[in-house]
Amino acid sequence: MFALGLIVLAVVVTATWAITWSVAGDDTSAQPASSDSADTEQVDAVAAAVETVRATTESLYNFTPDTVEATIKTAQATLCGEALEQWNETAKTLPDLVYSAGRSVTSSNAHYGVVRTDATATTVLAVFDLAASEDNTTPPPPEPTAIEFTVDSTAVPVCITTMKVL
Repeated sequence: MFALGLIVLAVVVTATWAITWSVAGDDTSAQPASSDSADTEQVDAVAAAVETVRATTESLYNFTPDTVEATIKTAQATLCGEALEQWNETAKTLPDLVYSAGRSVTSSNAHYGVVRTDATATTVLAVFDLAASEDNTTPPPPEPTAIEFTVDSTAVPVCITTMKVL
């Protein structure tokens, strides 16, 4: 009888342990979170940086005397730090230059590539054809132009800290 009791006890303990282990084994809350969310955040930050560069280049390099004020406002909204300081210096004289000379700047065929990225910034290279004219004359043939933008991805909203013509 004692042996039968031990066998029943062993079966009950084994069954209880097996059930408990199978339930606990499926519990994902006890496992560390996967890095998918971190990867998604990184991809989102890079996408936001590229979109900021795209919007800024379209604003800065597609303007006419009629759109210069909107260009200034758009640039000031997407720039920060050193880039904003440089732009503000330019913006003081830009309206007079554009209105008096009738200068138009247009770009096309823009391509954007991420050069490097880290936890705080993403560097985006913008390559496009640029043509400028004065006195609203027919612009010369477009010339290939490349500008390297560094975007502060920790700022809210993300903003461009430097612009370097290559």
